[in-house]
Amino acid sequence: MNADTPHPSDPAQVDPADPAVVGRGGAAPAGQPASGRSERLLEARLKRMENYLGFRPLTETEAEGILNGLPPPAGAVKAVAADEGLEMEIGEYWLARVGVLALSVGLAFLVAYPFAGLPALASCLIGYAAAASFFAMSHRWRQGLPDTSHILFGGALFLLYFATLRLHFFSAHPVLPNRGAGLAMMVLVLAVEFVLTARRPSELMTVLVLGLSLVTGLISDHAVFQLGLLVVLAAATYGLVRLRGWPWFSLVATGLPYFMHLDWLLGHPLLGRGFHGVGAAQGNLLALAAYTVPLAAIGFRPKAEEDHVVLRIGRALVISGATMLVALVNVRLFSATQPPWTETVAASGFLVLAYA
Repeated sequence: MNADTPHPSDPAQVDPADPAVVGRGGAAPAGQPASGRSERLLEARLKRMENYLGFRPLTETEAEGILNGLPPPAGAVKAVAADEGLEMEIGEYWLARVGVLALSVGLAFLVAYPFAGLPALASCLIGYAAAASFFAMSHRWRQGLPDTSHILFGGALFLLYFATLRLHFFSAHPVLPNRGAGLAMMVLVLAVEFVLTARRPSELMTVLVLGLSLVTGLISDHAVFQLGLLVVLAAATYGLVRLRGWPWFSLVATGLPYFMHLDWLLGHPLLGRGFHGVGAAQGNLLALAAYTVPLAAIGFRPKAEEDHVVLRIGRALVISGATMLVALVNVRLFSATQPPWTETVAASGFLVLAYA
């Protein structure tokens, strides 16, 4: 080695200002001032903080800009990512659901409770005001908090329905004494809610409105109204599935009308009246045929072959099994007292439909 070439281990030939030269254990090499060691320790601490917080290292350009007091370029500063852990999911999503559900049920009890000296109309107005508030908050938070907005939308639908229900039902002095007027108002509100859920669109909220519609038929305690409502709901189900392509909604909506039909045949056990059967058929098999046609047509709509095979098989099993069960209950209840002409016509219609 040339004698004039400095050796790296020679302390006399090492630049003490070189930041790459650090002694073992972080100590400054011989000849380096103590301020250099302090700067290295400070840099190490800052580096550890950046790594812990997830900050990326600064580039030379960014460092010069910060030292010179220049503003950062647009888009250079990235927002801190939201915590997507279990705590965030529970706090933002599930607790919001539970809170809105508890608030909705509490307001429903407030609307239903008969306060002394307070007219029934005042309770209904409280329900309508609460529903309007829920609708307003749902619309305001639709972009920023979509999950909370969705939950508030469901609470608004429920409160609007319950406030309308109180116009005639569950009141000693109803606002609408006429039963027909009360049912007409409920049908109107349900139609509006179906339009709102279809425009949003929300498959889960549409299932909620469908369930409220079936409850309306149940509490009406009128055979023609309930059976006719099943036909209308089946037609609406076909239209919504064809418009929005909700296959899972179609499976749920296919089974519910048959369940409510069986409840009517057995004397409304859901209302606590026991299993005793209705006294007359009242043409319920014709209603069965009328609402089965649109439900079966769901499987023949455009793009129906794109549905999952489980959904297609499930709909077929529900329709065939439930139709047979309703027909057998009719035979058991009315075959000994009434001629089977209605059953024959309904069976012929089903055979023609199956052939087509």
